[in-house]
Amino acid sequence: MNKKDAEILARSFLTESLELEYCAKPPQAIYGFNQAEEYLFTFQLDRGLSFGGSPYLAVSKESGEVRYLGFYGE
Repeated sequence: MNKKDAEILARSFLTESLELEYCAKPPQAIYGFNQAEEYLFTFQLDRGLSFGGSPYLAVSKESGEVRYLGFYGE
């Protein structure tokens, strides 16, 4: 197997293991997020129960630009 094939397999694994959840209402104020202009998502790799903050993504309703907002929460 070459490096390119291994990368394809790794990306496929991550895609299948990713849990993405739409957040209709942020659990707290998130710096840099504008609910009128963006959709908010939280995500994690399928690893079972987790504690602590959650990573967030914002997607522009107009341009489709995706921004990583970082971790927020406990």
